[in-house]
Amino acid sequence: RCPNFKILGKAKLNGFKLDFTKESSLWEGGVADIVKDLNNHVWGVLYELTEQELNSLDTYEACPRYYKRKKISVEYKSKNVEATAYEVVSKESFIPPSRKYMNIIIKAAIENYFPKGYVDFLKSIKTNS
Repeated sequence: RCPNFKILGKAKLNGFKLDFTKESSLWEGGVADIVKDLNNHVWGVLYELTEQELNSLDTYEACPRYYKRKKISVEYKSKNVEATAYEVVSKESFIPPSRKYMNIIIKAAIENYFPKGYVDFLKSIKTNS
């Protein structure tokens, strides 16, 4: 999708929670979304992308049909940085993700040194398999 992307590192989005609000036949279960929740936060990976790469991601994420771009402010290396996230357009209540999908998210969390408590939270998410 974006062969020349640059990983900057882990970043924290305050005021949102991780949820699974869209069914995906490709991933055989719910897929990740961010949902406003002032008492929560989401850890993620911050990438540096060109506008062309972002447009390529739009196509992959079926933007704007299923996902929309959302301007957000994340904590990265103790500074607030403007970033772009994808948010589900038509949210449903929690749809359990597949074990395969969660394993990819957990692997990325470990590889990018997310806090242990957050990795444990990811491991505790109920899957459909």
